[in-house]
Amino acid sequence: MEIMKSIAKELGMPEPVFREQIKVAGGKIKHLRIPKKNKKGYRKLVIPPWEYKIVQYWLIYNHLKGFPIHPSSAAFKPGASIRKNALEHVEGKYFVKMDISDFFPSIGAEELIRVIEEYFPEYGWLVNELEDPDLLTAIFYHQKCAIGYPASPYISNIIMFGIDQSIDRALQDKQPRFGKYSYTRYADDIAISIEKKGFKREVVRLVQDSIRGSGLKNLKVNNDKTKFGSKKGGSAFITGMRICPDGHVTLHRKYKDNVRLLLSLFNKGKLDVSERSKLAGHLNYCKAADPIFYNKLAIKYFAAIKALHEA
Repeated sequence: MEIMKSIAKELGMPEPVFREQIKVAGGKIKHLRIPKKNKKGYRKLVIPPWEYKIVQYWLIYNHLKGFPIHPSSAAFKPGASIRKNALEHVEGKYFVKMDISDFFPSIGAEELIRVIEEYFPEYGWLVNELEDPDLLTAIFYHQKCAIGYPASPYISNIIMFGIDQSIDRALQDKQPRFGKYSYTRYADDIAISIEKKGFKREVVRLVQDSIRGSGLKNLKVNNDKTKFGSKKGGSAFITGMRICPDGHVTLHRKYKDNVRLLLSLFNKGKLDVSERSKLAGHLNYCKAADPIFYNKLAIKYFAAIKALHEA
C-alpha cells in the first residue's frame, strides 16, 4: 500500500519498522472527558499517539485537503468561524436549527468509502488504500471517526458532501414557497433560514428525508435539539450568535454579562487566580466572534486586559 510506504520513506524509516510502531501504538491512546457547556454530561475525546498523528497529518496535507466540500459546509476549513457561519443567515427571517446525534462516532471508514465511490470516483485509489489495516488503525478509532483525531473533521466534511448537496437542492426546489433561503452545516449543527413564515415543520422533514435518503444508516437527527426561531421575535441564534432584527450579529446577552462580570472582578483584584486563564480564553473568543463587543470592553478595561495578557 502506497500511503504507508510513502510516509515511512519521508520519515527515513524502513516500512516494516514503521508498521510495527503503528501496531503497538494503540496502547498509548488516551481518553479524556470534558464537561459539556450545558453541564449535561461529558464530551468524550480520544487522543491518538504521535504515530497515528503522523499518519493523519500526512493524509490531511497530502490528500484530504484536496477533496471538494459543499459550499454549505461552514466548519473545518480555512477562515471558518462561528461568526462567518451566522453571517450567512443575516437576511433570514425564520430559522430552523437541528443537530446530528453522535456525529463523529456515527461515521467512519465504511461511510467514507461509500461517498468516495458515489461522488468522487477520481479518488478511487484511496478506497484501495483503505484496505490497508495499518492505515485504518491509524486514522479511525474502531473504524469510526473520533473527537480528538485530527483527520476526523476533514473526513466528516467529505462524508457529508452528498447530504449537504441533497438538502441544498431540496431547498432550491422549495424556494418559490419558502422564499430566499440559506443553509449551513457547522460540523453537526444544521442551520436553515428562510424568508417566509409557516414552513418550519416542512424544513425539518426535508432535512430528515435527505439524511435517510443518503444511505448513511447511522446518521440520525437529535430531535430533542431541534429549535425554531425568528429574527423579529429575537430568538434567532446560529452557533451561539444572535442575529438581531437589524441584521447585525452578536453574542448572547447572558454570555456577554458573564464576561463583563469576570473582567470587572479581575479589574478589582477579586478574581480567583484559577479563573484568569478562563477569562483570557473568553476574551479571545469575544475578539473573534464579536469584535464590536470586544472593542467596547477594550476601551473600558484597557489596562486590565493588558495586565491579564501579561500575567
